[in-house]
Amino acid sequence: MTEQEAAVAARLAELGIPFTRKEHPPVATVEEAAVHWADVDATHCKNLFLRNQKGTQHYLVILMHNKRADLRAIADQIGDGKLSFASPERLMAHLGLMPGSVSPFGLINNADHTVRVVLDLLTVKFLLS
Repeated sequence: MTEQEAAVAARLAELGIPFTRKEHPPVATVEEAAVHWADVDATHCKNLFLRNQKGTQHYLVILMHNKRADLRAIADQIGDGKLSFASPERLMAHLGLMPGSVSPFGLINNADHTVRVVLDLLTVKFLLS
């Protein structure tokens, strides 16, 4: 377990949140991840780390694994300009993560709270049902 993973595990324990850790290699697509999810009975999501055109705002977008990410629609919904995938350097600087391992748990590394989290409404409805 890396230092970052240990920090997440410690924080979850501190909050009294039980968890099971499932390790797999970094993946770039849902298809690659599905192989590792086969035996996990859970809701599967994809996590995208995006930036606005000016590079002044970063977003962690979370949506159902089978939903197409329409970056133009997301930009319109959040009231920002054109969105694109952030560079590996930005991902490391803001969430302490490497490409293929984007996760909401990376927010523990965003000490200045500058990354905005965007949850797809249909994903939230599914998770709450």
